Amino acid sequence: MNLTNEKVAEFVEGDMEIQNKNEGYLYRGPIKSATIENNMFLVKFAWIAKGKRYRLWPWWINWKKEDKFASDGYVRNLKLYGVSEIGNDRLSLCSFTSGELLILFPPNGSKLDPAKVEGLKVS
Repeated sequence: MNLTNEKVAEFVEGDMEIQNKNEGYLYRGPIKSATIENNMFLVKFAWIAKGKRYRLWPWWINWKKEDKFASDGYVRNLKLYGVSEIGNDRLSLCSFTSGELLILFPPNGSKLDPAKVEGLKVS
């Protein structure tokens, strides 16, 4: 599947999750804008949180506000990612070179509750 600006625009106001089990990171936040230029995928977030899983309860995640992608946004080369529809109107982008997995959730889909994010001021 090839991503287009029209397709990624469908996920604006939905969430995107960024995870890499090899590197041990997990991020999630609401998409403010998403575009594709010259095969580069650029996502800007309203806010983003970093998740920490617990060894005894791996399904339990503690979320903390993160500023990592706040100013520049999140940019990835789509040549390194395979794109799949994974059900419930979600898209998955998987990089076999880095082990990174991106999941795009539609605006009416699953969302990270801002009240559960430490350090995030809910307005």
